[in-house]
Amino acid sequence: PVKVSLKEPGYQKKIMGSWQALMPRVAEIKNRKGSLFYGVCNIAEGIEGDDCSFENIAGVEVRSAEGIPEGMKAQKVPAAKYFVVTHKGRVEKIGETYCEVEKDLKKLGLEEDRSKMFFELYDERFKENSDDSEFDIYSAIKG
Repeated sequence: PVKVSLKEPGYQKKIMGSWQALMPRVAEIKNRKGSLFYGVCNIAEGIEGDDCSFENIAGVEVRSAEGIPEGMKAQKVPAAKYFVVTHKGRVEKIGETYCEVEKDLKKLGLEEDRSKMFFELYDERFKENSDDSEFDIYSAIKG
């Protein structure tokens, strides 16, 4: 996990660093379930005032937390009601998609539940550094 602040210059490099640390070690995760990857953002434990900080975890789904390789962390994502949006395009433009999520939630009269985690789900549609790339953003909502 890496602590990130959206107001910090170069925050995307910190997030990419967590992915670069995970990818060469994926084969060490013996109890992996499926082939999906997740970018989990834990605001509940990371937020400090209005500095837009959170803990970011690059990971995969596992059958159980037993046998997690050294240096890795098991993180349970609690059940919640989610608003799902597909980000289309390069990862660098993800900020624009998150802004659209906020606008869409307001239009629909929904409120983000910041006491819950939100996450990004990466499947076969994700193509690193490509305009054709897609992945889903799951934003927890109240109600």
